[in-house]
Amino acid sequence: MKKQVIVVASLVLMIAGLVGIITPTSVSAINVDPKVNICHRTNSVTNPYTKNSVNRSSVDGFGNGDHYKEHKGPLASSQAVASFYKAWHIEWGDIIPPVPGFHNGLNWTTEGQAIYNNDCNYVTSVTPKTVTFVDPTCDTEGKYIIPSKTGVVYKVDGQVVAANEYTAQPGETVTVTAEAASAAYTLTGKTSWTHEFAIPKDCEEEVANISYGVVCSAEGAVITFTNSGNADGEVTLNGETIPVIAGATVERTLVTTDAGVQVTITIDEVVVYDELVICDDGEVLGTTDTPTTLPNTSGNIAPILIGLVAGLSLIAGLASLAIRSALTRQ
Repeated sequence: MKKQVIVVASLVLMIAGLVGIITPTSVSAINVDPKVNICHRTNSVTNPYTKNSVNRSSVDGFGNGDHYKEHKGPLASSQAVASFYKAWHIEWGDIIPPVPGFHNGLNWTTEGQAIYNNDCNYVTSVTPKTVTFVDPTCDTEGKYIIPSKTGVVYKVDGQVVAANEYTAQPGETVTVTAEAASAAYTLTGKTSWTHEFAIPKDCEEEVANISYGVVCSAEGAVITFTNSGNADGEVTLNGETIPVIAGATVERTLVTTDAGVQVTITIDEVVVYDELVICDDGEVLGTTDTPTTLPNTSGNIAPILIGLVAGLSLIAGLASLAIRSALTRQ
């Protein structure tokens, strides 16, 4: 009798243990049916889909009322396409993402995914405008032009840039990509451009080559500056900055007195002429030092030498006259 009681008690404990393992929580977890977002078809041409969240069992292709099983129509990718379907009494289908283990989706094409990602609304197809590249020359900078297009954003090396004209250095490589401005747009055609800007060859170096001259006239000391180079330059005369464009000659006249006039010329921040100029009979007198010269710069000192020679000749003549007078008296 005791053995029977023990056996019955053991069976009761085993059953109680099994019941304890199967808790309400465990049963609930087993019966969970995940939700799936789909674009459910409507009968409206302007608004062909609504965004619905349904049980996975409603889109796995089994049972009555299953969206994947019963809404097999084609994709209404645009209002024109939906109008065509409606005119011919064709029902378009849902847009359903893949359900692992059951199917790879319904109307899950590139266009279908674009509508799905745009909250089940139509998507506008846009072709980006082409980016323009202009190589540099010896006289101009390189540049690239970013166009403006609704629904498109352009990026340079990954950074969004506004529609505008941008400069580029010789030898620089620039990559431009186009992306949809939002989920409401999808892009077609070319969406990436890469360009390496050429390096100009055989370009002549631009140099200002300025020479000067100093002569006398009835008005005073005349200073001329001539730029034989291919770039604009400038000189300084007695503290005044004087522009001298390429291929031009500039003249300045300084009024002189019996005491003369100081002439100081600076080119490339170096003083190349610094003399007291005394004018007499159209010649430069009183100058004894040869002015400093620079590469591509020459000074006109011929009038100075002429004046010196004339002065020495006059002294020699006076000396000869004095000697003859002395000999005559003896």
